[in-house]
Amino acid sequence: MRCLKFFIMYAFIASNPTDSPMTLGATITYIWITQIFFSIIPWNVNWDEMNAITSGNIVYELAKPIDLFPLFFSKTLAWRFGSSIVRVVPIVLFNLIVFPMFGFQEYALKIPDGKYVLFFLCSIFLAYILSSMITVFLYSITLYTIDASNFLRDY
Repeated sequence: MRCLKFFIMYAFIASNPTDSPMTLGATITYIWITQIFFSIIPWNVNWDEMNAITSGNIVYELAKPIDLFPLFFSKTLAWRFGSSIVRVVPIVLFNLIVFPMFGFQEYALKIPDGKYVLFFLCSIFLAYILSSMITVFLYSITLYTIDASNFLRDY
């Protein structure tokens, strides 16, 4: 599916490069970055935590001498970060090794200059925090209403 996106964007940009708001390299990098960090989007929750809240097993967490918000936030942040790492390692290795090996450097992920990498890392860090906060907010709504069916769908 990713290759199809590349070819569609390549066709649009190659047909009229002056009207395109992004260059081909920037567009390909954008597609790779969206594939790598797709798990940041807070469209899903950790159903173990959600089931603990709805079933009442959250009592075991409340009995511990820790605050519930930092516990949920750290678990959610680790869960989102871990799912991104699972995607980032193969995609980056594939882009750095396989594409140049077969002469497809044009479709590989391009690394920008140093200060832009720093800005990117700061924005990704803030995106992880925001996404985790949204998910913890959904947990909080479920904790007080016992039902989050209006907010979440189990697809």
